[in-house]
Amino acid sequence: MTYWWVNHRKTYKQERQGGYLWSPKKNSNGYRNQFYKNMKLALVGDIVFFYANGKINDVGIVRENAISCPKPKELHDFDKEQWSNDGWKIAVTWYSFPKSFLPSEHHDILDSLLPQKYSPWSVKKQGGNQGAYLAKISPDLGQFILNTQPKTWLDNLQNWIADSQLNAEEAQIEAIKQDTSLDETEREALISARRGQGRFRRNLQEIEEGCRLTGITDYSHLIASHIKPWRNCFSSDERVDGHNGFLLSPNADHLFDKGYISFSDDGDILISSQMDKRNLDLLGCTSNQKVLGKAFTPKQKEYLAYHRKNVFRSE
Repeated sequence: MTYWWVNHRKTYKQERQGGYLWSPKKNSNGYRNQFYKNMKLALVGDIVFFYANGKINDVGIVRENAISCPKPKELHDFDKEQWSNDGWKIAVTWYSFPKSFLPSEHHDILDSLLPQKYSPWSVKKQGGNQGAYLAKISPDLGQFILNTQPKTWLDNLQNWIADSQLNAEEAQIEAIKQDTSLDETEREALISARRGQGRFRRNLQEIEEGCRLTGITDYSHLIASHIKPWRNCFSSDERVDGHNGFLLSPNADHLFDKGYISFSDDGDILISSQMDKRNLDLLGCTSNQKVLGKAFTPKQKEYLAYHRKNVFRSE
């Protein structure tokens, strides 16, 4: 997931009660700023911290990706802000912090964790930066803020995140069911491909920390890739088993999914003789390379045996 920080001056009550974030697509001078562009980058399951009146009292979970939306009627009282009526709206489920987070009490730590560019908060001014709305923050800062809350509440938050991902998955499935442009075979295939993906990714993230080839750890750039392909799994348990997969960058996912590479139990990268070396280099994989990260679990090794035998292009 990605962590976000949203600054509110006057619309806190309206957006909190309405369960959404809204911004214009352009600022008053007609330009698109980064904080408004970020509305399109926030995805279902992402975490948003709600900063207002000098503190963070709420955390939100993105429930639906951004859609084009006119300014909500309850925000028309703020016309003097000269906002465009054309905007982005993100559906968010908000939860109250048991304990308010005051950035001013942690300014030394925030000074090292806040982004250098497009920061939502100023250590120097001890307040939100002028013009900053939705800002991306690092996982380290996100976790630091969350860790100021009681553990029991954090456990609940993980369940709320999981529920939001499953709900999004069901919404996608329902949309496929209602799509009259698809025939029955296409509809069933798409539904099968969607079902369980949210649960699988969540289970996988409990085991894998980053891409085994590139070392990328930002989940927004990683694909939840099955070791034993979804279509070949005998049961739904295998399809959502976190040990039956890796988090891979798109290039690595392509190579692994198509069988151009596989992994030995000891972490050697096996390269198919059908893979052109020049293209392999361009895709970010080299000969004699070892996988990154910790040793494979016993169950991962079982699935890898299947991959080497049935997916890997060994000849």
